[in-house]
Amino acid sequence: MSLFGNSTQQLAASEPPHFAAWCLYMFLPRNQIVPIIGDIQEKFQTIMIPRVGRRWAVAWYYKETLASLVNWRLFVSLVSKALDAYRRIAG
Repeated sequence: MSLFGNSTQQLAASEPPHFAAWCLYMFLPRNQIVPIIGDIQEKFQTIMIPRVGRRWAVAWYYKETLASLVNWRLFVSLVSKALDAYRRIAG
């Protein structure tokens, strides 16, 4: 029996999937990492795991990771296209 009981197991069970978190760290802009990962991780730990269990919560985390990366890339692409169009018109 562990001196700390099941707290180590509970902590490990509440950690987000490492690969998904790594993808967010690698592909999001630095100023967006903390807010986006914080929001996803908080919901993962406090809402998703208790509601649907770890397996489905992990699937949800990957879905949110993919959505965050796609949304960010789409946003950057749209802003880039808008700036290009503005530059062509302006000059």
